[in-house]
Amino acid sequence: MKKAIYFLVSLGVVWGSYCMATMASSPQLPAPLPANQVRIGLGFAGEYINAGANLKVKPENPSAANLPSAIASNQSHLGRALQIAPCIEFGVIIARDYYLGLHASWRVVNISNKSVTPIRGSQFFSHEFKTDQYIDVLLKPGYKLTTCAMIYGLVGPTSAKWSHITDEINERGNRLIDRFRTDRKSVGIGLGLGFEYLFKEKYAFSFDYTHHFHRSVSQTQNITILDGGAPRSGNINKKVQPSYGTFAVRFTVFFNL
Repeated sequence: MKKAIYFLVSLGVVWGSYCMATMASSPQLPAPLPANQVRIGLGFAGEYINAGANLKVKPENPSAANLPSAIASNQSHLGRALQIAPCIEFGVIIARDYYLGLHASWRVVNISNKSVTPIRGSQFFSHEFKTDQYIDVLLKPGYKLTTCAMIYGLVGPTSAKWSHITDEINERGNRLIDRFRTDRKSVGIGLGLGFEYLFKEKYAFSFDYTHHFHRSVSQTQNITILDGGAPRSGNINKKVQPSYGTFAVRFTVFFNL
């Protein structure tokens, strides 16, 4: 009887030792990621920007205007440039698969484009559209394809500072006859789509395209045209509608991941 008890006790000790050794040697499963995770990041982007504007110029009242019909024109401006844009981002990963962020970036640019409208007589119009700077504050909703890859959209307000100058110049181009200048800080909306890849836990590369839509601006001014040497005055209306398209390659560091 004692031998049987000693055998059972010994068997229990051996089995317990085996179970403890197995538990100690088995790999530990990683702790699950939190359902919601906040991200705070700073970065910069290399961008290729198309800054353009549609232009319409016409007499304010064509039937009563004391101006030649050749003054009316419809034109398009388009300027291109490469630039660096710093950015900041706040966001939260929701239920591990979804993301909602707020992305802000700003640019100081010097993009311009010119066009010419001939006028009957000895002068012409020179038009110049120029973009000085613009700022975006965009919502960034996203969906995580994997733990590292995410597709996202961009939508929100954008503010731009721009100018448009119409100069009336004599035929030789050496004398300014009149100037019609428009300066604005306009607010529009940005819409975009992109892809982000996170590596080494807190560094991210992203690629996106955003188009910025702005409302048109109309302005009227009285000008004088020398028609055959005789001055003719009247009001002209100028309507400018700017828009911007941006391709960006962005690098971001998230400090709290």
